[in-house]
Amino acid sequence: MSSRALLLPWLSLRLLLLLCHYSLSAPVAALDALAPAVVGKPGCQTRCGVVDIPFPFGIGDDRCALEARHTRYPFKLDCMSVGGTSKPFFRGMEVTKISLADGKAWMKMNISQNCYNQSTGTMERNREPVDFTGTPFWISDKDNKIFVIGCRTFSYMQINNRVVPDMNH
Repeated sequence: MSSRALLLPWLSLRLLLLLCHYSLSAPVAALDALAPAVVGKPGCQTRCGVVDIPFPFGIGDDRCALEARHTRYPFKLDCMSVGGTSKPFFRGMEVTKISLADGKAWMKMNISQNCYNQSTGTMERNREPVDFTGTPFWISDKDNKIFVIGCRTFSYMQINNRVVPDMNH
């Protein structure tokens, strides 16, 4: 078989993949153009790093975030530089995405652990509590999963000193 005969099917496949790529990326680009712009208060920052910050959230100046009735500025975020990259934070937790359409904000939370120390014979705790007291936020019972790693291990979630039943793990 000639090298030309081997090359033609490969070129055909490559051309087909390019056509598929452009035919699929054009509608996505058109949808991006139709997506509403992130709206913030005039003179307020609407982006921190790669995260869009729409109102009622705000960065920096207190007037940029919505003020709630019972607490002061619960929608205020801090835009901080971490390793040379700007990232938004809410009460010390990194915010990775905000969607007003979904009514959700995605945040990275630290891992809590309670491990047995064989040398001392004691349990060592590293708790990372999340406190949304005084805010309109809560942890979603549908969008979160709790993971357990190890042998003879269990997990639980505690809210206001009550253990949440039925973690389904």
